[in-house]
Amino acid sequence: QLLDTLNLCHNFIEKLENLCGLPGLHTLSISHNRLQSAEDIQELTECHNLAILDLSYNQLEDPQIVQIFGSMNNLRVLTLKGNPVLKKISYYRNVLTVECKNLQHLDDRPVFPRDRACAEAWREGGMEAAQAMHQKWTEEEHRKINDSVIALLKRRDAARNKAAVISLECAGTMTDEGSEDTQGSGSKSETSNCDDTDNSGSDSETMEDDRMANAHHTKRELIMPWHVQ
Repeated sequence: QLLDTLNLCHNFIEKLENLCGLPGLHTLSISHNRLQSAEDIQELTECHNLAILDLSYNQLEDPQIVQIFGSMNNLRVLTLKGNPVLKKISYYRNVLTVECKNLQHLDDRPVFPRDRACAEAWREGGMEAAQAMHQKWTEEEHRKINDSVIALLKRRDAARNKAAVISLECAGTMTDEGSEDTQGSGSKSETSNCDDTDNSGSDSETMEDDRMANAHHTKRELIMPWHVQ
């Protein structure tokens, strides 16, 4: 009853039986066997904790197996490649994604939130609705990337402006020290006042530059890869 993982690959199994006696079963690998119908795998409905199921390269050909997988609430990973049934289920990935509410990986590909949203839209409104949902997700992802790039540019420009202010302050300090060595106290006082005025003006100009840069980044449209024809 404590068995967690069971590997029965490469055998001649034609029907699953007695799995209900393994309540803790989490992973079942039973690829390369002789399972064919929905009845052959009906026992899976009794495996309430089963999360990972590999049925690849059997002889499953009954589309009714979809209902069995849909009843497995904990199913996260499902592998069905190599079975004839894949050709009998139209929009195979959409159907399995919709039926298996918690499925995260189907065959060789993950089931992303975008995939699930598109599959749900397909169920409600067909391919046109699925395409519209796909476009909506794509635009939202592009918007997030665009906003991130603009935020990075703002931080870069702010760092550059800060470095420029520090450089100006250092230059002003060196000028003040040179003036003290060559001029009298009266002249030094005048130079200091002028420097204060210059620095104040520089600070004001820097603040104005920051404001204009922020407004520029906010308004402009960046040319991203998906904008290039």
